[in-house]
Amino acid sequence: AGALRELVSPKMSQEILFRAGRRWGERQAQRDGLVDSPMELPTRVEQALRRLSARELGQVCIEHIDLLAPPGQPLVRARVGNPAEPAAGPEGHQRDAPGGVCSLPTGFLTGYTQVMTGRDLTCTPLDCSTCVSGQGVAFSIQSAADAPQAAGPAPSGSSRFFLRSLGQGLGEGSISLGDIVENTADAIVLFDRNAHIRFWNRGAEELFGCPQEAVSGKSFDRFVPPDLVASGELEWIEDKIEQDGALRNFLTRRVRSDGEERWVTLTRTVLHDSLGDVVGSTAILRDVTEQRRAEDELTRARGLALLGEVSAQVAHEIKNPLAGIYGAIQILMGNHSEDDPQREILENICEEVHRLDETVQDMLRYARPLPPKVIQVDLGDFLRQIGSRPTVQELLGGTALVVELPEDLVALIDPRLMDQTFTNLILNAAQAMDGAGTIRATGTQVEREVALVLEDDGPGIEAQDLEKITQPFFTTKSRGTGLGLPIAQKNVEAHGGKLQIESEVGRGTRVLISLPAGRQT
Repeated sequence: AGALRELVSPKMSQEILFRAGRRWGERQAQRDGLVDSPMELPTRVEQALRRLSARELGQVCIEHIDLLAPPGQPLVRARVGNPAEPAAGPEGHQRDAPGGVCSLPTGFLTGYTQVMTGRDLTCTPLDCSTCVSGQGVAFSIQSAADAPQAAGPAPSGSSRFFLRSLGQGLGEGSISLGDIVENTADAIVLFDRNAHIRFWNRGAEELFGCPQEAVSGKSFDRFVPPDLVASGELEWIEDKIEQDGALRNFLTRRVRSDGEERWVTLTRTVLHDSLGDVVGSTAILRDVTEQRRAEDELTRARGLALLGEVSAQVAHEIKNPLAGIYGAIQILMGNHSEDDPQREILENICEEVHRLDETVQDMLRYARPLPPKVIQVDLGDFLRQIGSRPTVQELLGGTALVVELPEDLVALIDPRLMDQTFTNLILNAAQAMDGAGTIRATGTQVEREVALVLEDDGPGIEAQDLEKITQPFFTTKSRGTGLGLPIAQKNVEAHGGKLQIESEVGRGTRVLISLPAGRQT
């Protein structure tokens, strides 16, 4: 006690002694073993307290004991005298001197009672006038849920009771609360009063990709995205927990040490010592990135399904009137000679009607995709046939299509749907390069999947456009429906595959396609 007074503050020295006493009481209870009958509990507690008196650590006088007390009632009410270092408190109350030994037996009694009852307990100071004798330091031991707000939470007696019931008590088994906290999958972080990291479990190491020794004693700000720091999120969190004591299941983003952002739910709780003083806070972070992606994908799928229904309805309403307009113009053109200027006007109208009809057909293909009828197709030969067509050659212009696929790279595809898909992707790349560049097709088979890559050396796609490029009706062209890539993606997914687009401005674009393999490796 004397050494503690020289090293730390009075409150801290009392806290250390209390915790040491509580741990001593827990271990003593574990050595004594559980009682056969609840009626033996008071006798067992009194026997344990006599050990304290024998060691001259203070006389504990129990004024009231009922270890089966219902919620809302104290289990123990007692006082501890400190014959070694008495100190008079206000109004004649006897208090222990700063760093005195009274906190040790108080903690001992709390820990011993907690293990014996298997309840989550806390120790609360009392006015000495509430005790019969009115001397010494008065306190009560009660369930943590019934304690006044100022009292700090006791260690979890319920956790100890649970482990003890499995035959693995904390003092004698192979499992400890420390093991549980250290090895839980969620990230658990302990902050001191200055918001510096003091504890960082394995879950935190995995989530943030950073070991504890690299973050201990440092600020957590480095793991918060800059935009959230600028928005004042950290200050809002601190104000929230200071006001309410806790922040629960707050959805936000955090940054790993490698720069990757992850979605997390955050629970922050103020941490008190046994005297009720704030000593820091805890944070529990759960990685919900994959769940968030699944939810976003579900929302996207619902939106696309609704858009498909609307597109089908619009296409149906437009298709028949377009057919009537086109037929009427054909009749009118028959009344004009080849060199009649009005005939040229009618021909232009026919071209625009034809373009509108293609848009309607795209909307119907997107809204009502046909199920694929798959056969085994050699992808190398298939792509070369597409590139050799006169219509495709004309649109490619000076763009070269280089197919570098291994022989016998076979996929299970519907030739009609994938012809449409590959043609669209090839022509998109050619238009992006303005008819001057190279489109390279490479691929391989990995187990039951064919991985195909279409890569160009064009200007690339801006990051903000890349996020929207597979959304229906999004286009950067002056003319176009914005349905080409969405239809291509739907066609690939209808085969059970995936289509992904990677691009960097100035370094070209890569389209990654996975399809079911036609042959087993």
